[in-house]
Amino acid sequence: MTYTYDELIAKTVAELKAVAEEIGEHEAIRGYKSMQKKDLVLAVCHALGIEGQPDQEIARSGKAKIKGQIQVLKAKRDQALKAQDSQELKRIRHDIKRLKHRIRRSTVE
Repeated sequence: MTYTYDELIAKTVAELKAVAEEIGEHEAIRGYKSMQKKDLVLAVCHALGIEGQPDQEIARSGKAKIKGQIQVLKAKRDQALKAQDSQELKRIRHDIKRLKHRIRRSTVE
């Protein structure tokens, strides 16, 4: 049976384990009986060739890129602070907060 990411995320852990059992021998689902739900959903998606949500992609590969963007913004923040540019400082602080929130949100799920 074919599944979508949304269908898999809506299933319970027991149902996901049943789906993993149906798949059989696949490297991605090895040890599925002891996996947590988020890991199990990603493993089943990988085994079935289903694309995950963008947040999972951020958690896997984009975290370092986002942290680099935060470092650049922190340098700009320091320059704005020295120049006493309050509008620019407010915008940069908001951007840093948004990026940090994006990292936290993607790693929690």
